[in-house]
Amino acid sequence: HYPEHYQFFGKKQPCGVLLYGPPGCSKTMFGKAIFTSITATCAAKGAKAAQGFILVSGPEILDKYVGVPEATIRHIFARARKFYQKTGIRPVIFLDEAESILAKRDSGISSDVLRTIVPAFLAEMQGVRESGAIVILATNKPESLDYAAIREGRIDVKLRIGRPDRKAGREIFLKNMNHIPVSPATTMEN
Repeated sequence: HYPEHYQFFGKKQPCGVLLYGPPGCSKTMFGKAIFTSITATCAAKGAKAAQGFILVSGPEILDKYVGVPEATIRHIFARARKFYQKTGIRPVIFLDEAESILAKRDSGISSDVLRTIVPAFLAEMQGVRESGAIVILATNKPESLDYAAIREGRIDVKLRIGRPDRKAGREIFLKNMNHIPVSPATTMEN
C-alpha cells in the first residue's frame, strides 16, 4: 500500500504472497483482514471495496468442460486490471485451496486438466505487476504446488501460518465471540 516506501529503498512491491500452514490456522482470516484493509483504502478513495478484493476458491474454478477454467482465470485477472485502471488501488486476488488448481504437473499427482490450468494461471501472472494486482495463494500443502507458480518474481513472499498458542487462541476466540450472547454460567475454562 505504500509505493513510496518501496521506491525509496529501490525495491519492487511484491506481486504475490503464499500463505501456508496446517488446516484451521487462520489463513482465510488473514484474507479477511486484508479485505478489511482494502475496504478502508477504497472508502478513502471513493471506490467500492468489494471490487478490490477477489476471493476465489480453487475448486470453484474447476469445470468439466475444456476451456472454462482457463476463461475463469482470465476473467479474474481482467477484473483486477479493470479495477486498478479505474481506481489506482492495487486489487487483491485471494486464491484459497490453491493446490486444487496449481498442483505440480507431470508428477502423477495432478490431473490432465491441470496441464492447461497451470499455464493459463502462469500466463496471467506474467502481467500481474502491470495490472497492479496482488495475488495471495493459501494452501495446506505447499509442497504440492507447481514450482513455476510459486517461484521468485511471481510469489515474492512466503509466510508460514502456524496454529496460535493458548493465549492467542483465547484472544481470537474472545474477539470473535464479542457480540454473541453467551450464558453467564459459561467461562473460558468450561
